[in-house]
Amino acid sequence: MKHGCLKAAVALLVCGGGGIVCCAQNLTSLVQFDYTNGYQPQYDLLAQGADGNFYGTTSLGGASAQGTVFRMSPSGSLTTIHNFTYTDGAVPSGALVVAVDGTRCGTTQGGGASGFGTIYKLSPGGSLTTLYSFASTDGGQPAAGLIRGRNGGFYGTTYSGGAYARGSIFEVTPEGVLTRLGAIQAVPAFARLKPDSPERRNAQESQNVSPPGTWRRPAHSRGGRSRQRCL
Repeated sequence: MKHGCLKAAVALLVCGGGGIVCCAQNLTSLVQFDYTNGYQPQYDLLAQGADGNFYGTTSLGGASAQGTVFRMSPSGSLTTIHNFTYTDGAVPSGALVVAVDGTRCGTTQGGGASGFGTIYKLSPGGSLTTLYSFASTDGGQPAAGLIRGRNGGFYGTTYSGGAYARGSIFEVTPEGVLTRLGAIQAVPAFARLKPDSPERRNAQESQNVSPPGTWRRPAHSRGGRSRQRCL
């Protein structure tokens, strides 16, 4: 089946480019995506709300062809909650996460104020608020969705952008205040060599990198007990 949605006996899982929800044994087609109501639902578990309905996203299709957020009843009745328009995001990805206040939060890989993706929240009634728009310098293309922390904030990663243009790790509050926690750097060439090989040791020494698990005194240190662990 190229397009469709299949009901699981235990859980609903989106697992097809055109929209498939699959299960253990008995499969029942629930929804056929036809582009007007969405296309290419993401490969994630659908989020079940307190109302018993299931919530998810399609990366394309919808009224503006930029993706949708949908609600599906257990019987398969599908309602499009939001149609992305690029200005508020495009190509939604990752599973929706329920915030403490009951709103649902997610990410888009593109669109927004600078075109590098957004973080958004959606009220139960379908009103969308853009919490944050990425601008590449702080990250871009958040493709993996969000994880809610114990502090009520959300954590995620970006595929591109950041200090080294290779992605970033971030935290965002429910109010949309983003903190960059780290930036992804390139993997050094010696990391691809066989561990403990002469070639790797020579490459590490040429880059002034100590082997894992060794200690090296900082260059500015002149004694004392202060030492630095090199990982």
